[in-house]
Amino acid sequence: MKYKIKDGQAPNFSKAVYQDSEYALSIERVILVDQVNPHSVLPSIRIGGVHDFFLHLGTFTMTFSSLSGELTSIDAYSNRRRWRARAKLQLPELAGTGILVAIADSSDFEVPRSENLETSFCKESGLLFVSWAKDLSGTSYFRIGSSIVVGLICEQIVCLYIEGVSCV
Repeated sequence: MKYKIKDGQAPNFSKAVYQDSEYALSIERVILVDQVNPHSVLPSIRIGGVHDFFLHLGTFTMTFSSLSGELTSIDAYSNRRRWRARAKLQLPELAGTGILVAIADSSDFEVPRSENLETSFCKESGLLFVSWAKDLSGTSYFRIGSSIVVGLICEQIVCLYIEGVSCV
C-alpha cells in the first residue's frame, strides 16, 4: 500500500479523545450536512462496512474509504500508561497540507512493523506522537487534518502526530 497527499484543504476531524476505562483513542472525520454531495462517497464514511478498508499499525488502526481512498478515522486500543511521557513535544516543520489518500497496489503491500512502535505523549500540550520507524531521517511531514500530521518516507506512513488529545 502506498500513500500520497492529494491537493486540497486538510479535512476537519473530531477532537481526539482517549478513554482510560476503555484503553481507547478515537478521532473521526467530521462532515457537515451542507458539505455532503449526493454523488460523493463521504456519506458512507461512518458506516464502517463495505466502503471502508483498514490499515492496522500495531495498536493503531487507520480507516480509509475504499471508494475515494481518503482517511476517515484513526482508532487505537492502547494503554496510556505505556506511552512515554514527554515534558515537551512539538510538531516538526511541515512540507505541506492536503488529504491523505491510500493507493492500493497489490504488488507493494508493506505494513510497518509493530515491534518498532513508539508512542509518546505530552500531557501539557495534548500532543501524541506515534512512530513505526526506527529511523525518521528523510521524513516529509504533512498536515492531513485539523489535528493530524502524518510523516511519510517513500510513500509509506512512518509516524503520526495527533494534536489536542484529551484523556477522560
